Amino acid sequence: EYMGFDQNLKQPESEQLLSFLTAPYLRIPMLLQFFSSRDNIRALQSPLLQSLFEAALFEPGPYHPPGVAKEITQVPCPDRSAFATQHGLLLNEIIQSGEPLLNRMIALLKLVGRRIGDTSRKSR
Repeated sequence: EYMGFDQNLKQPESEQLLSFLTAPYLRIPMLLQFFSSRDNIRALQSPLLQSLFEAALFEPGPYHPPGVAKEITQVPCPDRSAFATQHGLLLNEIIQSGEPLLNRMIALLKLVGRRIGDTSRKSR
């Protein structure tokens, strides 16, 4: 059976994760949802996936100055300038969809905390 990303994800999960990376404006919420599940949180033990997650989360993305937002008039968008933000992708996502995004982050942090707690109990 195929296991990708340092043997941490099965083929369907690997394909799903890679498809999320192709969706610039949806990438952050989709990745947070993916990793905030009990089935996928363990995959973040991989340094490769940690780097990928960090890069996607903190990617600044294209910049536009205040008041210069480009209107989306065609789907798919002919160029990425319509996705430009003033503050980077993560902060823009928090501004636009704060509560759902922060709820996913909290769920992710709780799962990480449980895994750390489980690991420390096993090592005693």
